[in-house]
Amino acid sequence: MTAQLKEAGRYHIVCYSSQNNAFNDNDGALFNITLACDEDVAVGNYEGTMMNILMSDTGRNSLVQPNFTFNIEVPDLQMGDVNNDGNINGLDIVEMVDHIMHRPSENFKFLAADLNFDEKINGLDLVKLVKLVLDQNITQNASHAPAMRRNAPREGWLTLKDNGRGSLTMGVDSSDGFLLAQCVVEVSEDMQLKNITADGSHVVAWQPIDERRYAVVTYSAKNDVFGTNGSLLTFDCSGKGTLMVSSVMLVDNERNERHFASTGLDVATGLDAVETEGKADAYDLQGRKMADDRLPKGVYIINGKKVVVR
Repeated sequence: MTAQLKEAGRYHIVCYSSQNNAFNDNDGALFNITLACDEDVAVGNYEGTMMNILMSDTGRNSLVQPNFTFNIEVPDLQMGDVNNDGNINGLDIVEMVDHIMHRPSENFKFLAADLNFDEKINGLDLVKLVKLVLDQNITQNASHAPAMRRNAPREGWLTLKDNGRGSLTMGVDSSDGFLLAQCVVEVSEDMQLKNITADGSHVVAWQPIDERRYAVVTYSAKNDVFGTNGSLLTFDCSGKGTLMVSSVMLVDNERNERHFASTGLDVATGLDAVETEGKADAYDLQGRKMADDRLPKGVYIINGKKVVVR
């Protein structure tokens, strides 16, 4: 079967056998057509028409068939709003993962989740949904909006630590059984964010909002909870300045979204190169003073702080 767009709203369809086999014992549909509408199409019922229908029999005779009309329903849903709550965010990712793992809830909306339009829900739809969530986070954070507070955080629920090796680690209090986190990461002018990695049981997706801000979401393909560790996310940075995590939303194992205030950390980390001549002395981690004018790759102590030379 082939289909070709002839003009807006009009398609030319050909269904045939590559071996010229006849249609036999077929009481069901000869073929299925899936239509996807643009976002600006209004909700409602529309009428379509199948016309100029021509069939050929085994004697190579042309048989003209009558035109017929059919109904097209545009449902009241938003693609990607898997749980039908009016938003596209991490809750929809959790909902889709549950469906893929054969434990769908009554909130699951198949049509909104079938982002690949193949009447199946699988990893292809999940990849597209994650991109939609990132894009939505970018839209919501186009300007510096204050972080939402729906549940007051406990002290120490979110931690940022400088590990002295050109990166920062973010940990989340795991006692609430969080499944997913989405946030905005911002670095100051003299810092660059090189990469973000997740712990062993989660994956992370991220993309830039503007020059110094990034939308980030981390989740598990099995909806595993965050483990008891201090390095759910690792931010590989270079330069000296501040890394800020804001607009944080966590999804707990009860499938509730929880919004928290921002946190930040001032660091000197990930220096691409350090010129020692005429500047502060550099020492290796064993306390030995480095005599070279230009340091090789490694971790050093300069002015009492750990820095990394890449």
